[in-house]
Amino acid sequence: LAPSRDFNQREIWAVGCWYYFMSEVPEMIALWRGGLDVTRMITHRFPLADAPSAFERFDRGMTGKALLRP
Repeated sequence: LAPSRDFNQREIWAVGCWYYFMSEVPEMIALWRGGLDVTRMITHRFPLADAPSAFERFDRGMTGKALLRP
């Protein structure tokens, strides 16, 4: 993951929340690069057009990790 190339140059925004310390980031990236299947952590996927209803479901505790896709 290269934030400048992957986000800034492509004008992509990523919004999320953190439940870890920044000192843990290198280990998390190493696990991901080593093949850790992070897709299993995503419990729900929604089209971007459904963002309002997706957020409402998340806010009510009806989802775990949710992904909005274009």
